[in-house]
Amino acid sequence: MKTRLFSTTLTSLLALLLAGCGQLVPAIQLTHNTRSADRSEIEVTPGNPIPADEAETAATLLPNGFASDTRDGMGLSFFALDGLGLGEIRTPAQAWITKNTLHIAGPNTGSPDFPLIFFQPPVEGNCDACGLWMLDHDQVSQLIHFNELAALIGVPGTDLVAFVERLPQTQSGILRSSMFLGNPSSLPAAQPVLVVDSSESLAVFPVAIRMVGGVAVGIYYTQCPYGIGGEILFDPLQGLSYLDLSTNSTNELLPAATTFSSLSSSQKLVAYSLRGMGVDGGVKIRDLASGQEKFFQSLPDSDRGAGMVVISPDDTRLAWLEARGSLSSDNFHATLRVASMDGRSIREYPQENFFKTAKLGEAIWVTPLGWLDDSSLLVGVRTMGKDSQAANIRLDVLTGETTFLAPGLFNGFLYP
Repeated sequence: MKTRLFSTTLTSLLALLLAGCGQLVPAIQLTHNTRSADRSEIEVTPGNPIPADEAETAATLLPNGFASDTRDGMGLSFFALDGLGLGEIRTPAQAWITKNTLHIAGPNTGSPDFPLIFFQPPVEGNCDACGLWMLDHDQVSQLIHFNELAALIGVPGTDLVAFVERLPQTQSGILRSSMFLGNPSSLPAAQPVLVVDSSESLAVFPVAIRMVGGVAVGIYYTQCPYGIGGEILFDPLQGLSYLDLSTNSTNELLPAATTFSSLSSSQKLVAYSLRGMGVDGGVKIRDLASGQEKFFQSLPDSDRGAGMVVISPDDTRLAWLEARGSLSSDNFHATLRVASMDGRSIREYPQENFFKTAKLGEAIWVTPLGWLDDSSLLVGVRTMGKDSQAANIRLDVLTGETTFLAPGLFNGFLYP
């Protein structure tokens, strides 16, 4: 497998700052220079489609449980989709356990006997133990050493992962992202499959691994500004690309001027926006094979935009969040919206809808986490502030009924 090296000069970072994120051969050096463009002038045209044989065989799995950090000092807790507790796994005290730093590396058969792959950050400034580790039945082992993680993803129910090592080059001002792919047996000797150098402090974020016949054939990825501050409601992810592992080539599916939101579990639909600079707020859904798009307009008072899109497993519905006001004042308000893909049915669920079920008061932050099935959504609710509390709520999008499932911060789905 070859390593792909890019040097990029991207000029849309300012807009995001204002908005608020096999056999090895010598690496190939490419340089891309893009001019600054008003987003209202951007025309999103179909990129080269994913090969039809790959698109047709991309499997879609339904979750059969989820993980939550209940902050009880015991590690991670695991729950069935009806909220039944499955057990806990005690994680190392120094482990960095969040949605983008943890992968559940095995199938859920009813009890938490699967391995966990996670990132270990520096301890009191010492990074000797930094890198990816695996916890398997109380046995902890380091898989690969590196200092800074951008993001970690994996194939559901398996131990195959992709992650990006972030390497700031202080003298040159370049931010290097090195993407790796492998499992616990191959990661110790792994070499990057993609290297991207950015002069605009953009870090590569892996989105999903494409599998065909049990073999990884490609990786979807986006980019995010590194080290920005301010009140950021929606991750400022730029564009979407696809790395073809068989040809060692990349494919731009969405240009950097777009704000990527999510890829459907079928890997056929992508959600994004062109928020800002005179462009109407809202969410766009694009069919990656045909290039056809559907637009869902934001509510008139959603002055903070829209994002956090999650698409149902059967690709017939989507849910997303819209917001207005500021988190630092008492005028902040969020609305969860659910629509049929044809746009004929759109329902609004203001944050007030979750007060009674979550029992966390009225100063809350609501997040669509993902679909439990084609008509049920998992919603995260948490209080504002440093020592926030959180709950995981099931929303029936057909009836509007909400059900408390489990406490804690969501840390990923379990799969059979």
